[in-house]
Amino acid sequence: MVRTCKEDGDWESDKEVDGGVYIPSNARLLDKTLGVTSRMHRDKPRQLTSYGMKIQPTSAESYASFTKCGKLWPQLLKLYNPKQVYNWLAEFQLRVNKGALVRQYVASMSSKMYHLEEIQDSSLAEMEAMMNDHERSYHFIMDELINKGNPLRNSDLTEVYYAEKLVCCLKKQQLKKFWNNFKQVPPEEQLLEKGAVFVAKWIQSSMAVSPVLVSRQLDLLAEAVREVLRSRHPFHSIFSTPLDLVEQWKQKALTDNQFGPSECQQVLVALGEVIFNHSGFYTDNNMHYNVDNACINMVLDRCQGSPIIICIIYESVARRLGVKCDTLSLPEHFLLRWKESYMYVNG
Repeated sequence: MVRTCKEDGDWESDKEVDGGVYIPSNARLLDKTLGVTSRMHRDKPRQLTSYGMKIQPTSAESYASFTKCGKLWPQLLKLYNPKQVYNWLAEFQLRVNKGALVRQYVASMSSKMYHLEEIQDSSLAEMEAMMNDHERSYHFIMDELINKGNPLRNSDLTEVYYAEKLVCCLKKQQLKKFWNNFKQVPPEEQLLEKGAVFVAKWIQSSMAVSPVLVSRQLDLLAEAVREVLRSRHPFHSIFSTPLDLVEQWKQKALTDNQFGPSECQQVLVALGEVIFNHSGFYTDNNMHYNVDNACINMVLDRCQGSPIIICIIYESVARRLGVKCDTLSLPEHFLLRWKESYMYVNG
């Protein structure tokens, strides 16, 4: 049961709605720069969407919490999986509480660490406990430390100084843990796109790089390739492939192509057209002088970057479409190779 709104925004009696909460027509005025849009008609209001997510709050309070999250912390919306439903009231409360705890912690750092040239890992036990109590706690803490619109960034210079120091320490700690865990997972789960996200996070220590958003952008490229295939080869086998199998291609490396040689070539032709013609990806001649060219999130946004990152994007999209591409590392080049078959039988 959810509540619906009349044109003037007053809440009517409870009414069962298929798939979510109805929102008032005047909600279309949400700031588009936040990445939040509202789709509706005067006679039939619809669901709120953000970064491709269907927002399904269960009450007026939860809906209000989502809009507050979008206005106060727009970057955090990139952390959420578009295929899941979230309790936005709980998310809002957690973010507010984490922000208060972080400001309190930073305010106490000067008296504890003024005699140290660098922050010691051993002195961050309290902060580590705060980061590990929820799956998004780390991102909430980093947003409070980094976001210039937050109260902490407008405090005295001593607290700003320690906030910047803390960002570097926490980033390095988190990335070291990620890298150690990454090396322990099975080889088929050590995807190139995950390694590229790690590099982007290491380089952009003052930014919130979202693996979810990177994956979503790669998904959208794969969907564009499917549309080209559908128009040219409507009977391609990919359109009869079960969705759960397609999801496996996204999560794990392929051991071989999932289609015959001719259908793989059809995928690769469509993929090349989408990436290089429709999207306009190209190699930046000044790639060695611009670190953004080594960050997959920036390359996906700007459609230009180093050959290595563009190859990783190409391989990641091809894998989502059931085509395996090998990487070749040469002295001065990084290349991709496709073969008709990767399975060998010893005679």
